[in-house]
This record gives sequence, structure tokens and C-alpha cells, in this order.
Amino acid sequence: MANRNFFFNSFFSFQNSSNRRNDMKKSPYLANPRRLSDVIAAIQLMGTFKYASRTVEKWNETIGRKPLSESNWMVVFEQHPEFFLLKRNYASLIWRRSREKNYDTINGKEINMIDVKKLTDEEKKKFSRKPLNSKQIQTLINAAVQMHTAAISQQKDKRWWIPMLASLMGVIIGFLLKLFSSS
Repeated sequence: MANRNFFFNSFFSFQNSSNRRNDMKKSPYLANPRRLSDVIAAIQLMGTFKYASRTVEKWNETIGRKPLSESNWMVVFEQHPEFFLLKRNYASLIWRRSREKNYDTINGKEINMIDVKKLTDEEKKKFSRKPLNSKQIQTLINAAVQMHTAAISQQKDKRWWIPMLASLMGVIIGFLLKLFSSS
């Protein structure tokens, strides 16, 4: 009887520790089914807004809602470094961050960097990085969808062993029941 309890306890404790490890490695796209919609919403807004970088609180106000998959936007941005850059509570899209800071947010035009350098510090405050165009935003959205799809596919691929394990467990339990019932 003690051996049987040891076997079952060992199996279930291994299974629980394995699940904890998998949860830590789990893709953020799998952690919550609404994650993809949050990532797409953030990409759309952060890609087209006149300012490229803002505090997470300001993005929250501009988006107009909390994320559907987490308690706040900071977590979403942190879990998706493939799209978002965080620095001292400021968040931006990496693609926009790679651009020059020569976009006049008042006039909606780019000026050359030589002219930007001639501006006073006060005048430079109205400059940001140019918003992305619709093709660029679509590229980012497609990348998010592909990552989401790949995470789901990878999760399905990891489950191949479950039916085999269930069959094996049935055989072992049947053997154990027959063994203990005959004694």
C-alpha cells in the first residue's frame, strides 16, 4: 500500500512542478486569450499617435481602457519586448524609436536634422518621431498574429504525449488493481 501511495504522490508532484515550469515559460499570447487584441490595440495607437514616447499612464489615458489580458499596460509592454521599449516608465514602439526625432507634432511635417539642431530646447519639445504609415502598422500587426499563431501551434505540438500517457496510466492502474485484488 505504501508503494502505491509513493508512486501516485511522486507522479502528481512531478506533474505539478512540470506545470509550474511550463507556466513560467508560457508565451504571453497563451497566458490570456485576449492578449493579441491588447497588443494590436497598443500597436495601432502607439504607431499613429503624434508622440512616439509617453508615460505608461498617458498611454493608458489615450487608449481609454485597461488591457483585457492584464491588470495594466506596463505588464503588456514588459512582456512584449519584440514591439515595445520601456525606459523609466516611458513606453514606445521600437520601430518608431529607431527614427529621428524630427517630426513637428503641431504641423505634422518632418524637418531635416540640421534645422532641428538650430531650435531652442523649448521649440524641440513639440518634436517627436514620425508616426508609422498604415503598411508599417500592418506589418507589426501581422508579426503579432504570426507570433500568436506560432505559440498556439507550439502548445499543440507539446501535447502529443498526453493520449499515450493516459493509455499507459490505464495499463498500470489495471495491472496494480489486478495485482492487489488477487492477493
